[in-house]
Amino acid sequence: MKLSSLLLPAALLLRPTLSAALSIKAQRWAHKAASSPDHVAQLDTASFEDLTNNKDRDYSVTVLLTALDSGFKCAPCKEFDPSYRAVASSWGRLPKDVRSKHIFASLDFQQGQEVYKKFGLTSAPTVFYFKPTEGDRAPEDGKTGPLMYDLGRNGFGPENLLKFHQANIPAEFEIYKPKPWALIISTPIAVIASFRSLYQYRSLFLPIITSKHLWTAVTLLLVIVFNSGYMWNRIRDAPYAQVDRQGRSQWIIGGFQQQVGAETQVVGAMYAGLAFAIVALSNLVPSTRDPGRQRIGVFLWSGVLIVLFSLLMSIFRLKNGGYPFRLLF
Repeated sequence: MKLSSLLLPAALLLRPTLSAALSIKAQRWAHKAASSPDHVAQLDTASFEDLTNNKDRDYSVTVLLTALDSGFKCAPCKEFDPSYRAVASSWGRLPKDVRSKHIFASLDFQQGQEVYKKFGLTSAPTVFYFKPTEGDRAPEDGKTGPLMYDLGRNGFGPENLLKFHQANIPAEFEIYKPKPWALIISTPIAVIASFRSLYQYRSLFLPIITSKHLWTAVTLLLVIVFNSGYMWNRIRDAPYAQVDRQGRSQWIIGGFQQQVGAETQVVGAMYAGLAFAIVALSNLVPSTRDPGRQRIGVFLWSGVLIVLFSLLMSIFRLKNGGYPFRLLF
């Protein structure tokens, strides 16, 4: 009885020591992760076994198994790596006592081929989440096997990876997005410098900016582009042309629900010709002093106007067989 009564206090004294040893291991790995710019501990086979060892692990672990070496040409690995590091670096911004409860790590194929064999992996990237085996976060059912993050279902973006960790690790956090200080500082400087340059060289810029001919041309160009169907092509991603059953190219497609890129260019060119004919009749011809040339200009541009408008109406009939109007053809 005396011996047991002596051993009991000793055992009680040893329990905090063992618990502290576990915390030291967690702090050691947290320090190793923090030493990386993205708070991702780099592993090899031996360190992977040490980090994920189920014995007395009071912290959780996420490990990215990847193959970033250029010799493997793993495009998905390179695509997913920034997302993984964005989540890890955001976790690393939390206080030390919080972030030491979960470790983000990465294992490249060249340094961990045995690990790939152990899990029977034949492709990368793969993400494993290891639950704690000790402490209040240990699973009650005793199942400590790793969880595989479903990249095929969740994609390579950081948002779903963040949600996965928010549901499994002990603290709430969001993806950290640093403020673009360079842009914030350079934008007002560039604006001030631009206004300064405009003011200094205003004698050169003002005649251009206030030119009615320039704004007339810009306005006509925008009207022609938008009325020709360009936006429809951009929204529907229309092809440039189509081929009919006889193998002939079609640049005008019947019906209002179909259109090709070549049709937009043809209609746009017609609108441009019509606009220029109107401008010529209203500005160029009246400014001509010679009556003979003025008369020729009236006939010429009136003829251009009538022919182009006739062609435009014929295209309308191709688009809609019930269109009732026509001029020359």
